[in-house]
Amino acid sequence: MIVAGYSSAGQTNAVGFVNLETYPSTCQPLPAYPLTVDGLSGIFFDGSPLVCGGQTNSPSLIYNDICFKLKYGSWVSDFRLLKGISHFGGMAMFQLASGDKYPLIAGGWDGSSQTTTQIYNSSTGWKQFPKSLPYGVFGHCTCMINSTTAMVSGGTNSATTFNTVYFLTDNGRGWIVGPPLMLVRQRHGCNMIASDQNSDLVSAIVTGGFNTDLSVEILDPGSNSWRHGPNLPRSFSFVTLVSDLKGGVLLYNSDTKNIFRLRHAGLTGSWEILAQTTPQTIRWTNSIFLVSDQVGNCTF
Repeated sequence: MIVAGYSSAGQTNAVGFVNLETYPSTCQPLPAYPLTVDGLSGIFFDGSPLVCGGQTNSPSLIYNDICFKLKYGSWVSDFRLLKGISHFGGMAMFQLASGDKYPLIAGGWDGSSQTTTQIYNSSTGWKQFPKSLPYGVFGHCTCMINSTTAMVSGGTNSATTFNTVYFLTDNGRGWIVGPPLMLVRQRHGCNMIASDQNSDLVSAIVTGGFNTDLSVEILDPGSNSWRHGPNLPRSFSFVTLVSDLKGGVLLYNSDTKNIFRLRHAGLTGSWEILAQTTPQTIRWTNSIFLVSDQVGNCTF
């Protein structure tokens, strides 16, 4: 796993690594990220972390279009985004009608809230997806909720915080309205999760966010409505959720620097503390938190 982003003392380019197969033993430190930024985002793609965007605040404000991959122990330049942007709610591994899967980002901030949807191609780079988001937003959350459908939830345009939900499938229809969240949320987490302990069904999970409570929202795939899930152990203003690759989710909150796990969204589900991240200075939602399926491997 990799955590990189914003520190309590200001921006940082520190990178930390936790191997949950061997925790609490540690891996060798990873190389610092080439830029000192916040509001960046990333995803594992083709076996490597792909990290893009973010903003540099000093000595002048710059919205970055730069992307890097971590390969063979070094950060290397990759295709640039269509425009410099930050706080774009994460990336989703989106499945096209062809069956190919590529990273997708939607919305973000470049001095104003954006609607642009971009999709990556390992041969040609980033291009504009034909259908833009219906609303300008940043501080939202983007994830896949099943094998073919992406979801954008919540966020803000500076004036209003939303409980809006939109779904996207590559069927030509573009973004369609989903059931609104029970709470307005920004800087929250979202992902897929097993619906129950012994179920092959998957649900969407949304939780955390600025000025929210302990509540967890689960999208019931049968009724297409949100229900309450197992409450968080405490309220988290800034949350990242990723798959644990076993049907559950891992929650990273950099205020406590703990990694929590929820194995499923059923009635018997509960959050457990799994590990603590390094380095200890990393905090806030401007961090990225990624999971590798290279089990037991401390290198990329």
